[in-house]
Amino acid sequence: MRRSILNLALAALLGTVAAVTAPTLGHATPINYTVSGTTDLNNDGHTETFTGSFTFDTSNNTESNVSITVSGGDATFDGTFTQIASANNLVPRVILAPAFAVPSIEVAFASALNVSPDAITEVDFGVSGNVLVDRTHETGSAVFAAAAVPEPSSIALLATGLLGLGLLLYRRRVS
Repeated sequence: MRRSILNLALAALLGTVAAVTAPTLGHATPINYTVSGTTDLNNDGHTETFTGSFTFDTSNNTESNVSITVSGGDATFDGTFTQIASANNLVPRVILAPAFAVPSIEVAFASALNVSPDAITEVDFGVSGNVLVDRTHETGSAVFAAAAVPEPSSIALLATGLLGLGLLLYRRRVS
């Protein structure tokens, strides 16, 4: 009897430790990202800064809630590029906002969008049928947006409840 209680307490403790120490090991889909970096879109020595966020669903390669703001450098590129609705992404390492419209910004990453951080490898700006490409001056990356992590006190409360439930089930089985 005492050994069963100790095993149950140990299992609850290990579950609590695992939940606290590894909250970001697995990501459900869709994944929320934040992105930031710099580029020289016109290759003229003016550095544009971009920041923003987007959601990518790896199960069906769709992007949504894209919002990328470009500022500084050449005023031609300043602005916020958004795409709220889901759009099918033919290349799962590229974000385009707004999809298939001008002006637009396209940000390409080193890997398929399911890792963090994911380095930016190319930034393209499309306007009036022209595409300006920067493959040499860009910096930055996309990282998983901070996920909600339960407070340790909530996890301790859950572990205590599970322990109590285990004891209740044990007593019912014994009697």
